[in-house]
Amino acid sequence: MDGAIVYTELHLHTAFSFLDGASLPDDMIARAAELGYTSLAITDHDGVHGAMEFARHAAEAGITPITGAEITLADGSHLTLLAESRVGYGNLCRLLTNIHHGRPPSPVALDEDNGNTIAHPPYPPDVEPDADPTSCLPCPLDAYAEGLILLTGCRHGQLARLVDAGRLAEARHVLEQYVAWFGAPNVVVELQQNFVFGDTKRIARLVTLADQLGLRYAATGNVHYHDKTRHHLQDVIVAIR
Repeated sequence: MDGAIVYTELHLHTAFSFLDGASLPDDMIARAAELGYTSLAITDHDGVHGAMEFARHAAEAGITPITGAEITLADGSHLTLLAESRVGYGNLCRLLTNIHHGRPPSPVALDEDNGNTIAHPPYPPDVEPDADPTSCLPCPLDAYAEGLILLTGCRHGQLARLVDAGRLAEARHVLEQYVAWFGAPNVVVELQQNFVFGDTKRIARLVTLADQLGLRYAATGNVHYHDKTRHHLQDVIVAIR
């Protein structure tokens, strides 16, 4: 429709985000097609495990797939990266390899009923945000910045945590460091209204920061399932942690 606003979801977790996402890639793509999406991103935690399956179903549905990942930093905060080119995809894969190479194995819990172990994925601990964005990086991000777009992350992102704590000068410093690494055109301030306490105040502060630095911002949904009825399953999955 002429003049209509076209929305592309840029922050989406599938079931390949273990113990977090509650829908498979084909479900996500099918629902996106029903809603008239022309493009859709996949940003599973710390990996591109579902990217090929996602891309295959997207191609069949006539939807442009955008490959990305939500990386977990050493302090537990999140950062969203999207590949905008083949070079960017290669850099994303190299970055993820570097992250996993330098990270200790995920903690495991014993399933006493059958003797199996269940790996627990990283999730944000309740820690103070670090105002130095370099201190919690597994490796220098600027070495992998070419071809990647940085979104500042969900409410567990480094920027959002500082903003929530009222540490606005430090939040600006973090944002300026992102710009130094990726360039202003490739840094997008992420805004999420999931009706969680503090969302509205956080969004206002993030928009102000973005405007001060002349940066773009984008609304994202932090999607974890393709249909609202799946929230029951997602609640159970998260409870297993």
